[in-house]
Amino acid sequence: RLLSVRPADLAADGLFRRVHIGDRPAYLSAISAALHEGGSRVEYRLRCGDDQDTDGWIWVESHMRCLADETGTDAVVTVTRDISERKQHEAELEHLRAESEAANLAKTRFLANMSHELRTPLNAVIGFASMIRGEMVGPRGTPRDAEYAGLILNSGEHRLALMNDA
Repeated sequence: RLLSVRPADLAADGLFRRVHIGDRPAYLSAISAALHEGGSRVEYRLRCGDDQDTDGWIWVESHMRCLADETGTDAVVTVTRDISERKQHEAELEHLRAESEAANLAKTRFLANMSHELRTPLNAVIGFASMIRGEMVGPRGTPRDAEYAGLILNSGEHRLALMNDA
């Protein structure tokens, strides 16, 4: 019922041919582990419907156990369930995580650029205010010029300290 085929279609290698080619190594490894270790679990894709249908893939999870019959022949018993919905949710979460990381990276780059764009002129303001206050560019016009240059210098240094702490 899960694959929409008759049980006879799954005999011999019928089921194996329905396993997605990319998942066949994991599927065969799980069978081997069940035979040699007693049990295993594997997730893989199966094709539903007729052999011509290539769009009808579902995700399944199989729990496999090794059973020996009266003749001593080992067999693998499998309980398989459809996990397509869970896989779809996992894919959506992965997509949202990737989008979130991209947005976070964009924010980080923006902040780094803004920090650089603010620091460059701020360092110039601090430097020129320091030069004016120390009369390195010539004498000041009024005594208040030193006070104003000091206020500019203190404000610039305070802003720079805030940016450095952020």
